[in-house]
Amino acid sequence: LTERFGGLVMADLPVALWMIWAALAWARYLDTERSRHVFLFGLLAALAILTKGDGYLLVLLPLLTIPGARRWRLLRSPSLWLSAAFVAAVCLPWTIYTMKLVTPTMQSAPGWAFVARALPFYIFQLKTATGLLLFSLGLLGILVCFLPAFSSPRPRGLWFSMAALLIADVVFHAVVPAGLEPRYLISATFPVLL
Repeated sequence: LTERFGGLVMADLPVALWMIWAALAWARYLDTERSRHVFLFGLLAALAILTKGDGYLLVLLPLLTIPGARRWRLLRSPSLWLSAAFVAAVCLPWTIYTMKLVTPTMQSAPGWAFVARALPFYIFQLKTATGLLLFSLGLLGILVCFLPAFSSPRPRGLWFSMAALLIADVVFHAVVPAGLEPRYLISATFPVLL
């Protein structure tokens, strides 16, 4: 998938790079709870969003990982909210300003009809992007790494962040009716391969 779209002049590879780095910074924040990691996550998320609107899927990372990793106390962290405020202050004005340019490019109407078509498409494309063998081994690896982490009293943030990136990428593109494009899954292949 990366090879196929790597030769094209498109924003998908840079946005995937920013999103993967942001997910890794978020994983470090889950493990250390240090402000510098959540600020790095915010900076990388802003770079991803400003590169392409797909970066907004990073909003799902905290929503999926804080409950999953049972890190509820992070919701009381001022650094988390400062990072979120930074991303909003930097990205929302640009998003609002460019919305009139982006909205007409949507290839489908939003709603359940698009989700019903898009979700199986993206799951199949993820398998195709990595190949059946790597996809199967990736799913096995997710079970081996993620399930013990979930039952641990202090699970490692890496596996939660990577699982969240994978889920967020598929769900975001299945909900946002920008079209059915395999290139949107470039960042989702990283957690499978990891």
